[in-house]
Amino acid sequence: TVLLVSERRSWLRSRPNWGAIGLAIGLAAVGLIPALRLTFGQAPDVKREAARIYVEFRLGHHLLLQRLAPLAIMRHVVGWSVLGLLCWRAAPFDARLQRVVLAIWGSAALAFVGVALSALYPFFPDRCAPWLRFYWFRTSDWLLPVGLALTAQCWLTSRAPTWQWRSVLVWLAVLVPAADIVVGSVRSRTAWTWPPAMHRSKLLSGRRARWDRVADDWRATCRWVRDHTEPGSIFLTPRYQQTFKWYAERAEVVNWKDVPQDATGLVEWWGRYRAIYPECFPRRALADHPAGVLAELAHRYGATYALVDMRRSHEGLPWEQVYPRPQEESIFRVYRVPR
Repeated sequence: TVLLVSERRSWLRSRPNWGAIGLAIGLAAVGLIPALRLTFGQAPDVKREAARIYVEFRLGHHLLLQRLAPLAIMRHVVGWSVLGLLCWRAAPFDARLQRVVLAIWGSAALAFVGVALSALYPFFPDRCAPWLRFYWFRTSDWLLPVGLALTAQCWLTSRAPTWQWRSVLVWLAVLVPAADIVVGSVRSRTAWTWPPAMHRSKLLSGRRARWDRVADDWRATCRWVRDHTEPGSIFLTPRYQQTFKWYAERAEVVNWKDVPQDATGLVEWWGRYRAIYPECFPRRALADHPAGVLAELAHRYGATYALVDMRRSHEGLPWEQVYPRPQEESIFRVYRVPR
């Protein structure tokens, strides 16, 4: 908004466009309304617990600096260092690019707020957790590459007349790896039927043929569930899966990816998850529960079926098996919860 409005008036080049800045802040503030409504009118202890679950247990790998991958932190440090060097070597920029670069460095300031909150979190978790929910590192995740691309282009362009043919080699050195990354990403996302996060699962490690077998059995099981169970049925499902709702079109008691955002719903979700997949179970498989305990959990949450992965639960469950039929084979089994 600042860029678009400021470009229409030449006098804004000499002084800040406070009207455009205010408009930008106002538009951005609208996005806070849904975030505030998620906790409005709820008990303070529920809000504190929900923020702690969100930041520390569920999404700490996005929100807490100490939970981020060391390689990702190193990439950002190197990236910002290179950006600072390019800004110093490629300056002065024209007026439009200068404002873009300032916005990019503004994202670095937001990331620094996340760093400060992460450092204070071990000492003041109740105070820092509600603020850490706002993804302070996310803006710089995409603006840093934009800044590197723009400033590198400016720096290379300023030196192209003296480099002559060497500038072509530099451009190729930049564009070829970038194109390879894009093509590889598109191919990997279209080749596998499983969500990207599941490609790294130990359950799916191995040869491509094994992956295809698991994927085919999973989709076949979900199609059977969709065609042969009541629309209002609720299922207990394997902990690692993410696509039961997509293929089966049925509800499930709890899913690691399907996380509520309101405070009350988040606390309830965490209680369900810890009950169905307790940390004391190394495999976190449904059949790790004694059959009676699992039936009680199913009754508590209204589940009428359980979908079991036989690679984790070799003996299955002592309940009525409704899928697959005796003459069929499948990695997955569907059981009816006893009354």
